Amino acid sequence: MKVSILMAVYNAEKWVGKAIESVINQSYDNWELICMNDGSTDNSLELLQDYADKDSRIRVYSYKHCGIHAVYLNKGILLAKGEFVYSLDSDDWISSDLLLELLKRQSETGADFVISD
Repeated sequence: MKVSILMAVYNAEKWVGKAIESVINQSYDNWELICMNDGSTDNSLELLQDYADKDSRIRVYSYKHCGIHAVYLNKGILLAKGEFVYSLDSDDWISSDLLLELLKRQSETGADFVISD
């Protein structure tokens, strides 16, 4: 099952690399990372594009700044190809087994929605 990871990014050049690395380092590798740049004025877009150039599972979309996080999450859902969606903030990171553990829990329970603790 593919997991679509959505990340809205605005001026996050200090943190976004660590967030993306935490996705790349997942023990479960059937994922796509959809990065939506909200008109960043720092080097965020360039960093995102560098990662996308190296990994075909990473897609980058850039928009004019609107400042509303939910707008980009909704856009990401429309772009998502995965059976499940996970939202990751550009200044956060996830443990290397997070996706595997969430999918395992979903399989065990048949839940439509699984969150980590």
